[in-house]
Amino acid sequence: MALTCESATQDLSLEQFPPQSKSRRKYLSIHIKRRLLNRAQNQCEHVDLKHHRRCASTFQLQTDHVIPLALGGTNEESN
Repeated sequence: MALTCESATQDLSLEQFPPQSKSRRKYLSIHIKRRLLNRAQNQCEHVDLKHHRRCASTFQLQTDHVIPLALGGTNEESN
């Protein structure tokens, strides 16, 4: 899982991901959220592929799957 800010997720189109027939979504525990924040040094983990720079935003971070659940991703911390 990765922490991203709102501006880093604007480019994603929901049309890329087909709807799931059965929800696999679970809430993350506060312990996992804290580990993710510590790992990310409390900032967005999105890397701009054009400039190879990491986003420096610390505002309204959200947790995203590296591989979306709809594409076979898991709820493991590594995803």
